[in-house]
Amino acid sequence: MSWQARSLIVGQTSTSMIPSGGDPRYLAFNKAGYSGVVGLLMRYDSGAGFVCSGSLLSSGRIVTAAHCVSGGIANDIDGRAAGLVNTTAFFYDAEDALQGDDPFVYPTGGATLSGITAIDISNYSVNPGYTGEVIDQNDIAVLSLSEAAPSWAQRYDLYTPGAGGLTGEQFNVTGYGTRSVIGGAEGTTGPGAGAGVGRLRQGENVYDYRFGDQVFGGVWNAVLGGTAKYDYSYISDFDNGLAAQSMSCRVSQAVIGAATPGDFCTNGVGDLEVSIAGGDSGSPAFIDGKIASVSSYGLSFGSNFGDFKPGLQSSWGELNGFVPTYIHASFIAGVPEPSTWAMMLLGFGFIGGSMRRRTGTASRVRLTYA
Repeated sequence: MSWQARSLIVGQTSTSMIPSGGDPRYLAFNKAGYSGVVGLLMRYDSGAGFVCSGSLLSSGRIVTAAHCVSGGIANDIDGRAAGLVNTTAFFYDAEDALQGDDPFVYPTGGATLSGITAIDISNYSVNPGYTGEVIDQNDIAVLSLSEAAPSWAQRYDLYTPGAGGLTGEQFNVTGYGTRSVIGGAEGTTGPGAGAGVGRLRQGENVYDYRFGDQVFGGVWNAVLGGTAKYDYSYISDFDNGLAAQSMSCRVSQAVIGAATPGDFCTNGVGDLEVSIAGGDSGSPAFIDGKIASVSSYGLSFGSNFGDFKPGLQSSWGELNGFVPTYIHASFIAGVPEPSTWAMMLLGFGFIGGSMRRRTGTASRVRLTYA
């Protein structure tokens, strides 16, 4: 049973700009509670720029995916990827943005656009259990802002599920990643399909299960291999209403047969069902307005298991992987506000290298400047 995974909001139909035929149902407005979702731009000494997404926990902290700021534990320097010079978080104020409610958040021609607030990251705190492998339940990091976030940016709490965890729960996911001119039939590749990064989109999906759900009896260990922990890695598939593209159902049936619960074999939530894509890494998934998970990776077991288009491009059938925040509540709470960091530096003679923050690795989206 072969599979392909990559650390990487595509809708049923177009998520491009509205004047270009995009479906307005996927727009994510500040007034709807998305003002605390940020675009992240990582700049490297090679001149390369890579993008991810994140969400505001408090005035000074953002939660995102570990792989966004890491080159792997063994290769990191001072708690970040080798060569990573600077990371900036971008917030947009819809009332001030000359671009209206669908702004491009990243710098254009080197300049930050009207209505966009750019704040540099001052400290990287990556979960110490993160291995750098693509499928890893510890792919989570907290980034400290160098100054307080804008007062109009929403702060989010973490979602705490019931005893059954997140399995079967519907969520709303939003991010600044790659959009699609066409939708799930083509995903982000193919002639004219990709619509670029940097404009916020949102949609719905359901956590189908986690790899460690009891019904699987540990069978995923043999399928996925590796050294990372992934019992609490949750997946959802990108349904189009047809059983043929219900990959979460089909791969489950392949590994546990008739024991597959019927709840694993639904055909989606309708027209607003979406998939994450490159640049959405680290983006929040919300339940009741609280952060339930961060986006981590895309995964496919191929056309035989429902991938509408071979390869990984966020087409119908592909799986998305998420890191639940509830299992990391203590880690997140343990990262102090930046003002507290300042007091530690002043009062205890803190040396940066002695409290190195470990990080991991994965693919990132290259940002091309206009």
